Amino acid sequence: MKKHLLHLAAILFATSLAFVACRGGKDDPVNSSALAIDSLKSRAIHTQTKAISDNDIYVAGKLSYGYAKECAMLWKINATNTTSIQLGEINSWANSVFVSGDFVYAVGQENQRPTLWKYDGTKVISVALRSNHGDAYDVYVSDNIIYIAGSEETNNQDIATLWIYDGTNVTTRSLGSNIIPSMAMCLFVSKNDNIVYIGGGELDGNTTKPTLWKYNGNDVTVQRLSEEMNYISAISPTTDNIAYCIGNFNGDAPNLWKIDGSDVTHVDIRSGNTGLQVGQKSLYVTADNTVYIAAKSHFPLLLKYDGSNFATIKLDEKNAETSSVIMLDNIVYAVGTMPESGNKFTAKLWKYDGKNVTSQQLR
Repeated sequence: MKKHLLHLAAILFATSLAFVACRGGKDDPVNSSALAIDSLKSRAIHTQTKAISDNDIYVAGKLSYGYAKECAMLWKINATNTTSIQLGEINSWANSVFVSGDFVYAVGQENQRPTLWKYDGTKVISVALRSNHGDAYDVYVSDNIIYIAGSEETNNQDIATLWIYDGTNVTTRSLGSNIIPSMAMCLFVSKNDNIVYIGGGELDGNTTKPTLWKYNGNDVTVQRLSEEMNYISAISPTTDNIAYCIGNFNGDAPNLWKIDGSDVTHVDIRSGNTGLQVGQKSLYVTADNTVYIAAKSHFPLLLKYDGSNFATIKLDEKNAETSSVIMLDNIVYAVGTMPESGNKFTAKLWKYDGKNVTSQQLR
């Protein structure tokens, strides 16, 4: 499973250029990555927290300025400027971001430990989720409880883990067997029944199988979505309590699954898109159940699925990786990584208004 985890890391942590310095370092920054995206307005509505008028977009990632010198970062983007916020110290990165109320939550790894960062607009508070080695891949907030999916090392194996943080204490729940390697990559909390859905992968023989765990507050149930080699990298609910999951098959051919209770329907998104790849938080479902997928097939793409048909929107003429997508005020935002000359990379944000695509670098 270790080589599976390294393969996932290669997908999730592609780097790109930024222009801020890391606390504790003296070198100039070289690269940074934009891995996940969220917004104040869309999450405030989605999580049914108090109304927020701000239209800020938050992007989580990392800054790299040398070998083994990385810092977890947050970018705040609005119509007038982009602000960079450093989350962690040296040897840290952020994988996911979630906005709830007046707080921005990001998760990732710091000094090889799974970590939660809480940003109130002024200061950053760091919470170590566990003393063991591990990584936190996704975060979701429901009723002021923070749920985090990831993995931690147990018996020299990576084990899928759910952490629950109430603002004071961290509760740890292992999702898989302590002797079978597994990883939890994404999650959401159902508003109808308060069940936590966690997507990831679990080793079966020599093959990682796409796995969905459901936690009701007491017990964990397990559901396999396919017997193919795969893992669930993103999960998103619809308004009628149906969930969509996406994952990469054998590294370069993603699958989309529609989950309605115990029924799983496979949706083919590969037709006509050879070499298609998707990133971590690459899936977003709108209020009218339109599915958007951030992908790559030679060029960065946005896939739009209305329940019957797919439309493909090219985001850029250059080769780039996309890792995450959301919608705010009828504009679809995607983030990713653009390679530059001299082995450098640029974190990039694309905006699609239904007709045209514009972009900006994250500086």
